[in-house]
Amino acid sequence: MRFPTYLIRRGGVFYYRAKVPVDLHHQLNRREVWISLRTSDRKSAELRLADAHFQQLRAYESLRQGGPAPDIELISTSQTFSKPPKPAPGWSVDELFEYWSKQSEKRPRTLLDAKTAVRRLKSVVGELSAVQLDKRHAVAFKDALLTEGLAHATTVKNFGLIKSIFDVASNNALIGSNPFKDIKFMKSVRQEKSRLPFTTQDLEKIFSSPVFTEAYRPMGGAGDAAYWLPLIALYSGMRLEEIGQLCHEDIKEEAGIWFFDLVHHPEKGKTLKNESSCRRVPIHPTLIQLGVLNLRCNEADLQSARIFPRLASAGARQLTASWSQWFGRYLRLTVGITDKRKTFHSFRHTFKDACREAMIPKDVHDRLTGHTSSDVGDGYGGAYYPLKPLSMAIGSIKGLRSLEHCN
Repeated sequence: MRFPTYLIRRGGVFYYRAKVPVDLHHQLNRREVWISLRTSDRKSAELRLADAHFQQLRAYESLRQGGPAPDIELISTSQTFSKPPKPAPGWSVDELFEYWSKQSEKRPRTLLDAKTAVRRLKSVVGELSAVQLDKRHAVAFKDALLTEGLAHATTVKNFGLIKSIFDVASNNALIGSNPFKDIKFMKSVRQEKSRLPFTTQDLEKIFSSPVFTEAYRPMGGAGDAAYWLPLIALYSGMRLEEIGQLCHEDIKEEAGIWFFDLVHHPEKGKTLKNESSCRRVPIHPTLIQLGVLNLRCNEADLQSARIFPRLASAGARQLTASWSQWFGRYLRLTVGITDKRKTFHSFRHTFKDACREAMIPKDVHDRLTGHTSSDVGDGYGGAYYPLKPLSMAIGSIKGLRSLEHCN
């Protein structure tokens, strides 16, 4: 099929291609201009073609009148007569990732996971451009993930992130279609849980270990974070990063109820997983008995400072990433819990089970842990769940562990 004048297709991508007027050869140092229309869809290309041609004519007229040319690809690209422009194969996978990352606010962990997924995809497809990928490449990527021996959830997450990146690209006409769409993963009949809660015996081992009985503060444990992060997680169900990000101003009191105020405030280094993660978590009486309120600083100029200032991770990793690695080693080598399904996140599972044993209604313990509810009625009312029923629920959780060893 014949395309309109100036429109050509190379490698599946449409380009605007036109000769530079003879009187401007010397000024532009080129005889021909190529501009990618960044789409493989013909109708979209034809719509963009007219605008590209108009912009080029404006550039030529500006140059003839001695004025500055508009900042468009014709002027910014330098190609000589001896080396004609080589058409690009279209958007790269890395460029699609960058475009996707800017379409909405992403958690640092999500961006890191997406970068890992992109790296794994490129190890399969090499340097092929995004528009060159088809269903066969998508299936090869899926099979490579399965062959790598990753956990099922990790495999699905990696593939899902790539699918999301290509969905955004397709919806914004950067590529014609998403080759990763409609590819399914077969689940095994039986799958082991990726995370298990700590048993009563596990908790006894953890809180009888040197950090809690001998005031042992190893460098990797980031000072008192080694002591408090497990205790707060056990008695609140909060995620590790949520605890690590706590500032002095996040320990608050209202109507006699002390609580952790979890807010999404990226400018202050506070990022939460999703909207339901923004919540107020009453502080368990056991934590108050152990002295958690002493962590709160009354100095006004220190209110925005973190409670655990020694927590840090290199590069763009999460604040608690290095601490999590230390805790894993401590759990295996010092405490003696070797089941890899038991990690720091197991405290959250233990708390959830404790809520069920205390007969706490599901909507209440979902609000405590920041889990999303599918009940339409939960969307009614104020922005925050009332503190009183949450406090009563927290207070009803008893017997998680003995305090006799903790100092």
